[in-house]
Amino acid sequence: HNIFQNLFKHQPRVIVFHSVTKNNKMDILNNFIHASIDNFSEQIKYLVKNYNIVSLDKIHQHFEGINTCKKNSFAIIVDDGFSNFFENIYPITSSYNIPIAIAISCDRINNQQIPWDVMLSMLMTNKEKNISDNFDTLSQGFLNMNLKMRRKFINRLKKKLKEFCGDPFLIDPDLRALTYKQIEELKNDKNISFLSHGLSHDPLDGLETKIAKRELISSKLKIEELTDRKCDVFVYPQGKYDSSLVKLVENVGYRYAYTVDHGFIDKHSNRLLLKRIIIPPFSSFEEFVCRLSGIGILLSKFFHLIRVIR
Repeated sequence: HNIFQNLFKHQPRVIVFHSVTKNNKMDILNNFIHASIDNFSEQIKYLVKNYNIVSLDKIHQHFEGINTCKKNSFAIIVDDGFSNFFENIYPITSSYNIPIAIAISCDRINNQQIPWDVMLSMLMTNKEKNISDNFDTLSQGFLNMNLKMRRKFINRLKKKLKEFCGDPFLIDPDLRALTYKQIEELKNDKNISFLSHGLSHDPLDGLETKIAKRELISSKLKIEELTDRKCDVFVYPQGKYDSSLVKLVENVGYRYAYTVDHGFIDKHSNRLLLKRIIIPPFSSFEEFVCRLSGIGILLSKFFHLIRVIR
């Protein structure tokens, strides 16, 4: 790992987490969504000890050539806006006084909505599940659907979830979203950055321009209203984008946008298609270390080259 750490020391990276529960790893009901607080604590401790944790602003300054990041610099984004950001993640990062960004899907605030992937994961963890395929396969299938099929799939999930449980937040409290009160408290900490993750958390690619534009603008304005700060960073819901959406993101006033494409950030990066390193909730510590080091990025580039040659 040290070899790769030194090899990529001048390549700033952005790492992504999602939901962190206080349950032990063996007791987590839904490991498609949640990571254990013990694992997260160990990961942050390792990051602080071995890397330079910086704000997204520092990463963007490096990208723009304004201010170069120190070697082995990382920024942290937490996607989706779960309430356990405030309860479990923030207390740990604030104890180290490190910056962290949170990407919020605004319609989720105060538990107003459950995203499709959360509904799917709940049904997958139901012992009497009606869906037998694995989570990744179904998720990828959804993302590859056209808009009409996506809507049918989401309606089917809603129906199945209603049959399964009356209130999903009673079954899995860690699915709860940030509240307005929690956001009000978080906005007073300058180590916290707030990013737009759309309104619904549904993919925006393929939508009619006026609908996608409404999500982009409304979520931007909502975050600015709640935090009293400018919001100029967008995180593509589910990482899905197309050329029309990328252009629209820029036109409505976002300066930077993040995908779930795996990789570094450098001067050649497209500022509206910035890459990140995703940490799956069920990652072992060894996998976590490998992902950070850049080994995975190097291997993905190698296999891409092989495919091109063939």
